Amino acid sequence: MGVLRRESSSIVLWLALAVAVASLTGYLVLRKGGLRFSPAPTLPDPADLPSYGVPDLHWTVHGLDGTVIRLGDLLGRPVFVNIWASWCGPCIEEMPTIARLHASLQESGVAFLVVSEENRETVRKFVQQEKLSLPVYVSETRLPAELETSGLPATFILDGAGRVVFKHIGMAEWDTAPVRDFLLALRAQASAPPAAP
Repeated sequence: MGVLRRESSSIVLWLALAVAVASLTGYLVLRKGGLRFSPAPTLPDPADLPSYGVPDLHWTVHGLDGTVIRLGDLLGRPVFVNIWASWCGPCIEEMPTIARLHASLQESGVAFLVVSEENRETVRKFVQQEKLSLPVYVSETRLPAELETSGLPATFILDGAGRVVFKHIGMAEWDTAPVRDFLLALRAQASAPPAAP
């Protein structure tokens, strides 16, 4: 019986070691550009937007500099929301594309919330290490139901009325003309006066 128990423990140890090695190998391959971006996400027609609901407008995120943003404060602007984690390889891989998209739209009135549910110190260290120039935030409460996700990274786009009109789970190339044009079209809609009855 003791021999069987030792053999079982040994198998479990070897399996754990194999998983750790595979994870490390995958991460290193990823960091050397081994992971491919998924095809560009298909964006809806700005004139015929779907609606996946309106997240709780009282939901707040905390900036690394201590700022607090309430989702409701961003009404009237399109919002690009990316949910990520520092341990998520695909999240790290797509971040430069989000940073470039953000930089290209800084004067456009489009808001960006790049949100982690990790603790603030973990996120701060990661941002410093990666030298990210993005508006990174921490959610200290549960995500609104409309922004909950079964995988990471997850990206949501909200229109000026706060409705989720687009969602994508998985890594993607975000710094593209169609994504930029879609966000700018949402911005133009948010700025347009209401149509006469």
